[in-house]
Amino acid sequence: MSLANLPSETLSLILEFLADEDLATLLLAQRVCTRFKDTIGRILKRQHTANHTATSPFLQHQFHILFNAELSVPKGGSARMSPDPELLFHKLPWVASRRRNKKQAEAENGDMKGSPHLRPEASWRRLSVAWAIGGPDIKNLDVTKFIVVYGGTSGQYAQLDIPPGPGGEEGVLTMGLLYDLLASQIGHLGRITRSWEFIPRKRLESYDDWMRLRNVIPYPDKDAIMDLLVEDKASALLFVTGFRGCTGVPMRRRYGGKDEDEKVWEPSAMGDAPVVLSPWQGPVLPLGQSR
Repeated sequence: MSLANLPSETLSLILEFLADEDLATLLLAQRVCTRFKDTIGRILKRQHTANHTATSPFLQHQFHILFNAELSVPKGGSARMSPDPELLFHKLPWVASRRRNKKQAEAENGDMKGSPHLRPEASWRRLSVAWAIGGPDIKNLDVTKFIVVYGGTSGQYAQLDIPPGPGGEEGVLTMGLLYDLLASQIGHLGRITRSWEFIPRKRLESYDDWMRLRNVIPYPDKDAIMDLLVEDKASALLFVTGFRGCTGVPMRRRYGGKDEDEKVWEPSAMGDAPVVLSPWQGPVLPLGQSR
């Protein structure tokens, strides 16, 4: 008897076991048929709701740069020589392995079109970020961009617009939305980016706190900035750093003898909804509560 002919209760038990043992295979199994897709969708939602502390090593490994990434200046290079943030996406395991397995001519043309990860309907995109980091869903994402410039450090505060869920319920930060935020370059500082870090369960308390710190310490370090954050289980912070030299213009750089404009496969946003950063409005309050 095939799995497709099993009673619904038995099929669900088998797939629930797979969720604990091999999440990657379970996600791929959603492509078998509509019945599998619906059953697995219910399992994923039920397991995440029941176990807030669970994390997914699979998601953390496959999409590690979404949570922590650093661009280092080449050895012996100028501090204002700007690496390209897009190249970080080439380090994702499913990108790197596909490029290794492709013929050289195809790799040079950036042939990633057939990758199942890059389908807008890919199942990983619908998963809550909380699947990767553990804990409850993230319903608010603050995006801070700190740029070291001549004379001090400037700060930009923003909040990601998180669309409502498919049933009109309050939206949560999904893996797909976080990917689109960074792949679209809206979430970082482009050519002057030095690093970004996803910090869960934290949010900004007040923009005034940053201004007071900036007035006292022209070049505050990360620890000083982190002291401005407060605990919030439903929030997270994308902490982005950048450097702009005294010329204000990042240097062009060549990669492997090719101009940056000729590099292979450029990541981009894949979702239907546009990625929107709004000016920071302060902590998100519960529905019905006013400031």
